[in-house]
Amino acid sequence: MPLYCPKCHSQLDTTRLSDSNKDSSIDCGMCKWLGTVREALKELPSRIKMPYVSIDLETTGLNHERCQILEVGAIYDDGFKFVDDLPIFHKYIYDPDGWYCGEPFGLALNQKILKRLSSISAVDIQNKVCIRADELATEFRNWLLNACGWDGKTCLTPAGKNFASFDANFLNRVPGWKEKVKLNHRVIDPAMLWWNPLEDDKLPGSQECMDRAGIKGTVAHTAVEDAEMVVRMIRKAYW
Repeated sequence: MPLYCPKCHSQLDTTRLSDSNKDSSIDCGMCKWLGTVREALKELPSRIKMPYVSIDLETTGLNHERCQILEVGAIYDDGFKFVDDLPIFHKYIYDPDGWYCGEPFGLALNQKILKRLSSISAVDIQNKVCIRADELATEFRNWLLNACGWDGKTCLTPAGKNFASFDANFLNRVPGWKEKVKLNHRVIDPAMLWWNPLEDDKLPGSQECMDRAGIKGTVAHTAVEDAEMVVRMIRKAYW
């Protein structure tokens, strides 16, 4: 089986492998990535029967009735591509009247996004980099149809850390969301994939899931990066 670099996707030279141990070291001659056979195997595209869409939101707070969505990121995974090549949805959500309300923690956490929204231009709006909340359902549906090959009828399985208890509550209040975007009520949560039933007295958080999956770095708290991390955690658990 050919192996490919998780970083640049070049085919790796396996002739120098001394054995077939999955923990054997292997390197990429193109980008100088250094890792193990196991890490290379984990990045291989592998057809899955049930495509899913990883969705993450950044908001002005936790209360979905009072707070606002600031940023939406999503990645559609059908198993055919490397993670870096999967279709990406990314939009900033602006208020035409410039009113943003929320909770201190949420506003402080997302100050970079708020700064970005404070300087949006006519070009941002024309190119749909920044959209209104009432445009989100249509934009997301069009992305699923045009970039992901969705048939518009099948209920898609969402994935995300705390999606069912957090993100879904915000999205269900978006005008037209339930009618235009069909999501299954069952959700893939990486906490269940990286839970240790013999040691954990609660489900692990995102950072703990990343650590257990062997994924370096910290939680980004930006929508696309967090949606991508969920995909990587799912792939690490199963492939």
